[in-house]
Amino acid sequence: MKCCRIFLGVAPALSIGLTIRVLMAIAAIAMVAPFSAPAQQAGSPLTQFSIAPFIGYRGGGSFTEATTGANLKLDPAQSYGLVADIRVTRETEVELLWSRQRTQLKADVPVTVPLFQSYVDYYHIGGTFLFATEGVQPFFVATIGATRFSPQQAGFENDTKFSFGVGGGVRIPLARNFGLRFEGRAYGTVLSNDSSVLCSGSTCLIHADGTLLWQYEANAGVYLAF
Repeated sequence: MKCCRIFLGVAPALSIGLTIRVLMAIAAIAMVAPFSAPAQQAGSPLTQFSIAPFIGYRGGGSFTEATTGANLKLDPAQSYGLVADIRVTRETEVELLWSRQRTQLKADVPVTVPLFQSYVDYYHIGGTFLFATEGVQPFFVATIGATRFSPQQAGFENDTKFSFGVGGGVRIPLARNFGLRFEGRAYGTVLSNDSSVLCSGSTCLIHADGTLLWQYEANAGVYLAF
């Protein structure tokens, strides 16, 4: 199979080494944060809105090409994005999520052959349940929305599929309006039988035979609350 030319785009991807260094720095702060952060007093007013940029690492994502039976997969790669939470009750919030990964599509035929790079974006809305509203705050989150495939190869069209996500994590306050956020998420993108993905005109690279495309993500970031 002839390898397709990779279009590099205008925004350079963060190196894996830089991603690891950022995650290690945030983790080091998190180790001492519970001992140095002032505890929120019981009954004090809760913040109503928070925003959290994050950086992470996402893996998973494989297709079966229905015509040839070839295995196609998305390379594990760093991810980044933004989460916004709006308080509804003391323990619940509405969540808005955007998460982006720049990855490379590869085919096993029978050796692994790189095809081209693609952005995979998740645009989700959902709900968050907080197991605690004071001090360290574990949480569970469930979302629904869309997965956007944006191939970085001339002639191929963007494609959008329905998806959902579940996850959990912890928020560690460093002050009343600022803290650290760690989380893990699983995303499922719905692919009906004989779904066509990554098309150029009437010709599609992938005729997927399956029901779900799974990806998994670990994130770390900071949040600002208002």
